[in-house]
Amino acid sequence: MGGKLIKSIDLEYGLRLDMFDESKKMIGDRWLVILAAKLEIPIDNVFTNKNMAIDVNEIKGALGEKIVFKLKRERIFIDESEKDVTFNNIFKLFTDNSLSYIIKDGFSEAFVLKRFKEAANKYNETRK
Repeated sequence: MGGKLIKSIDLEYGLRLDMFDESKKMIGDRWLVILAAKLEIPIDNVFTNKNMAIDVNEIKGALGEKIVFKLKRERIFIDESEKDVTFNNIFKLFTDNSLSYIIKDGFSEAFVLKRFKEAANKYNETRK
């Protein structure tokens, strides 16, 4: 992700959620206003000291050493005079609604398990 880093939040397992302003000028005085959130999740960090029947090496074999959670919120064709206000509104909506879900205890673990299940289903479909 590119853009300007707006805010970073430290989460469980030593993870960090980064939020970026990736807004781009489109045409004339019109903008594509973009808030992007990124959370890199090293697989080893998520499943340390867990008493779960999970083979971490199997997960890493399917997904790699880390996976990345990405989320974007966009508004298109915004007047240049309204760009900052629009971005601030998107940021507020994100922090009010989505942030509490991402920072809750267990999110990274659930996200990794979801991606692992998706990878396993895809693998099984290709074997049919």
